Amino acid sequence: MMTIREATESDLDDVLRVERAAFGSEEEPELVRNLLVDPSAKPLLSLLAVEEGRAVGHVLFTNASLAET
Repeated sequence: MMTIREATESDLDDVLRVERAAFGSEEEPELVRNLLVDPSAKPLLSLLAVEEGRAVGHVLFTNASLAET
């Protein structure tokens, strides 16, 4: 059975492992790490999907702004 819960600071290694597995590079995990610790990004919600005690999914919602060019 899969559960989805809010990720905590202690889940960071699992979150980054999921990101690496999903994208196959270090770019996305590094971006996620930076967003989670950057107060200007203001992470709104970080959810971790866990199945049989193992992290299997992650989603992160942050504020974003767009500038006209």
